[in-house]
Amino acid sequence: MRKKRLPLQALQKAVRDLLTACQTTPIHEHIDDKAKLPLIAFGEISVSPDDAKGATLYTAEMDLEIYSGANSRTEVNGILDNVATVLTAARLDMQAVGFAVVDQEITEIRTNQREIRGYGATLRLEVQIQDMEG
Repeated sequence: MRKKRLPLQALQKAVRDLLTACQTTPIHEHIDDKAKLPLIAFGEISVSPDDAKGATLYTAEMDLEIYSGANSRTEVNGILDNVATVLTAARLDMQAVGFAVVDQEITEIRTNQREIRGYGATLRLEVQIQDMEG
């Protein structure tokens, strides 16, 4: 039996570190009453193992939720553009904890008007991850 580690924490840290270093919108793990718009928050994250190739591989899907208080899509679209540029120009780094990013791509982007004020968006990132220790 092969040892299995889940890359959830490593993935979230790698995304947070990259976005914090390469763009200016703050990223939150939890949104409280003191959080100021605009902001990026972690949404749903799912991980599926794939051991078919003899290596410990995972496909992870992560939603990044973007919130803007502006009454037009301009701000949220600008943040989306910045985040997409960062996530497609730079590889996530998970090597310090024994994972390698094989591939990463944006698979979906949605924007919507918020009920009270402003706009929101969701960017879905798909990441192929190999456990180098597994």
